[in-house]
Amino acid sequence: MNLNFNGQKAFITGSTSGIGFAIAKSLASLGCEVVLNGRTQESVNKALVKLREELPETHCLGLVCDFADTSQIDALLEDLGHVDILVNNVGIYTDQDFFETSDKSWCRAMGSQRNERSSTQQSVTTEDACQRLRPYFIHI
Repeated sequence: MNLNFNGQKAFITGSTSGIGFAIAKSLASLGCEVVLNGRTQESVNKALVKLREELPETHCLGLVCDFADTSQIDALLEDLGHVDILVNNVGIYTDQDFFETSDKSWCRAMGSQRNERSSTQQSVTTEDACQRLRPYFIHI
């Protein structure tokens, strides 16, 4: 099995901590250029510092985007350019019992995966991003 990702560019949504950061670190250790993503510049900057400390030779950058805001998604897609690998890890986590989760909370969490544009009736989805970016796609 060839695990050499030299020359490949990976974009990992929701990658400033947790599983997303671990995936970014793993891909970077295999030679990928990684693009980290978070909702705030502060979280992205902290993750970049941490990744560069842990893997000094890695080539990484970060882009801020809150996937609940379609204008930020459009800006992100313009700034991102071509990617070879897209890991869709973005989501909303709430610390509550599954059986106590309201429909509203459930829809909000799932809505981060699919954001509707009511003005044009077009959907902005990870599938749309894939059509524009044409990467290998991993949905978590």
